[in-house]
Amino acid sequence: MIEIVTSENRHIYYSLIEDMYRMRYDVVVKKWGWKVEGATVGRDKDQFDTDDTVYILHLDPTRTIVTGCCRLNKTTGPNMLSELYADACDLQGVPSSNTIWEASRFVVSADLRSRQQYYDVMWRIGVGVNEYGLSAGIKQIAWYTGPSFYNTINRVMDIEPLGRPRFHEGDQETYIPALSTVNEASLIAMRERLSNPHERITFALAPIYQISPKTQTIPQEAA
Repeated sequence: MIEIVTSENRHIYYSLIEDMYRMRYDVVVKKWGWKVEGATVGRDKDQFDTDDTVYILHLDPTRTIVTGCCRLNKTTGPNMLSELYADACDLQGVPSSNTIWEASRFVVSADLRSRQQYYDVMWRIGVGVNEYGLSAGIKQIAWYTGPSFYNTINRVMDIEPLGRPRFHEGDQETYIPALSTVNEASLIAMRERLSNPHERITFALAPIYQISPKTQTIPQEAA
């Protein structure tokens, strides 16, 4: 269900990355009403979608359509908190560490009709973020998120605010910058939210297969 896309294996996922941009546009621009610099009609891609960005993609059962995603960027480079919302981190400052990565564009497809589907996808993405984090040596994830999502994450991860809640006129929403801890306990807590906690969630944690850069097909399950 979850594919981890890195700079090393991205050439395999070209069509899925494009589907992710489309799905994000439907939610971020059309549903949430955000003004995204760099986005074009039908395609939400901004300055933080870089060659080094890691994508956590949730796919439908055919593994051809993106139904959810999350974007991970190192805090030692440009990220949304450092470039757009630094003033919001008024309690602890903007994080910058090799072991702290920023998560953004945590998006679930607007095409999902039921609340249960939404939460299943959300928790699977969370599992993917944690499994990748553990494999990559990430200790904490930085977020800029709404109170509802903050409280949801607080149920399964140790979380602390980087700043006080801020209201944004653009979308009439309140956001909180925060840090959450990546560890085995948070992974177990997220898996417990799934109907099948032992389900194989994440594929391609490392690019252990060899494939031509010209190939656009999706890799089969990597052992």
